[in-house]
Amino acid sequence: MGGRAVSGHDETMAILRELKDISNASGEFVTGILEDSLTYDEQINFALRLVRLAEQIKARADRTPVVVDGEVINGNSSRALPGRTDGQADYPDPIGRD
Repeated sequence: MGGRAVSGHDETMAILRELKDISNASGEFVTGILEDSLTYDEQINFALRLVRLAEQIKARADRTPVVVDGEVINGNSSRALPGRTDGQADYPDPIGRD
């Protein structure tokens, strides 16, 4: 009883739909943050939606071939993100807490 394989196009469309849904929900979330009116569950649910979307995008990216000096290198999940060797992103703190 195997499930139907998801095509690259189907995966892309699912990512785009979820990104649209999250974008639509963002205004209400921002208002809730500013008004300090979000419940614990509302905050966690929104965060988990973002995490799941990020995981889908990363999985898609890991399957995207990388071209370096004309050589195709297949992506894999062990590839580090910018500035790190442990697979975690290394982005500057937007509010300067570095």
